[in-house]
Amino acid sequence: MGSEHQAEQPLLDRSETMFRPVVVIPTYNNAGTLMDVVKRTESANIPVIVVDDGSTDETPSLLANWGSSGAVITHQQNQGKANALKTGFHFARTNGYTHAITLDSDGQLWPEQVGDFVEAAQSHPKDFIIGQRNDLSDDYPARSRIGRRLQNLAVRVECGATVADTLCGYRAYPLAMFDVVHTRAGGFAFEIEVVTRSVWAGINVRDVPIHCRYFSKDEGVSHYRFVRDWTHALLVHIYLLFRRLIPWPPRRVAHASQCQNVSILKLMANLACWLRPDVLWLQIRTSHLERAVVGSSIGLGVFSACLPAFGIQIVLGLYFAIRLYAGSFLSLGIGLLVLISPVGLVLHMAAFWIGHILLLGLVPLPADLSVAMTPTGLTITVALRWLIGGILLGGLLGAVVGSCANGLMAWIPYARDVQTSSVTVHS
Repeated sequence: MGSEHQAEQPLLDRSETMFRPVVVIPTYNNAGTLMDVVKRTESANIPVIVVDDGSTDETPSLLANWGSSGAVITHQQNQGKANALKTGFHFARTNGYTHAITLDSDGQLWPEQVGDFVEAAQSHPKDFIIGQRNDLSDDYPARSRIGRRLQNLAVRVECGATVADTLCGYRAYPLAMFDVVHTRAGGFAFEIEVVTRSVWAGINVRDVPIHCRYFSKDEGVSHYRFVRDWTHALLVHIYLLFRRLIPWPPRRVAHASQCQNVSILKLMANLACWLRPDVLWLQIRTSHLERAVVGSSIGLGVFSACLPAFGIQIVLGLYFAIRLYAGSFLSLGIGLLVLISPVGLVLHMAAFWIGHILLLGLVPLPADLSVAMTPTGLTITVALRWLIGGILLGGLLGAVVGSCANGLMAWIPYARDVQTSSVTVHS
């Protein structure tokens, strides 16, 4: 793992078994809550691995006096949550465990619910289990609710999975998944990236409702830094979106291999479904997440319309809709309507104007635009200015139009007879 650590007693013998869960608790300077979380976790009679990620408070001495047959792994320096989890996973697999249930040490999550994850993982040993906090509770922070829904939307677009709580750290990982799922992100972003890559690999994602306690700023100890961690998460999402647009299939787990064959009839059936207004209407009335997908799809249409891909914007938009799980091509088509309106010409002129200023530092003259719009004047450098301007303008307008569309959909009532499943199964 590339980290310095020391491990106390081995946790188990090496006899073979089909299902062996262990709890992995990463911790960093949470001395005030750590041992309470550990002792409550032990009541579930599940072995515990604590990964001390270079704590500088009383954590090392508390763990040194922990009278348990569990394991303590110590990083000599703080390496971030991602590396702490990976260290715990590696140690767990080395000791013959099949599943790792992860639990934060800050005291917000209830260790008594470890049994729920054990039961879910034992019933579905190949699935990735993620806790689902109730974001409608009165004490749920408003900022966290907005951030959670944005993260859920990003994961939905990247892999098509409807995951209720992509940010929750209470999880059950089938450790064999890491033979195929390889992540690059560190820190908190690891827990976001691993969801998308798991679905890409053909692993089912299931939700388990959990309880959560929220502390005030004075009560709790949080190592989450809003600007730093949000920026990191944004960069990870941008990378995953670009990776999704590349038509190169990722590695998949063995039990998902049979799902790779897609017939022409199935593709045609999906296309027919994407063009049905009633399907779009049902999607709008399903949930706030599906409405956000529709709004994003409309914004994506506006983005496509701003690109200097003359004559193939519709094909490009259809490709985006398929690769990014837009749900309905009609919603993306609403954004593409700007192509057949006078607004479309204005947008392309504005895109060239923006790109010209960014690359040359000069405001373009009318003659520059006139020459650029002729077949002989459309050189590589001109096209580059147009492309850069189109990406920037399209991204901004797409975000604005998509947000406005999402706001307008708030006036449409949800369908009472629609029951959204908390379990996502993707192939």
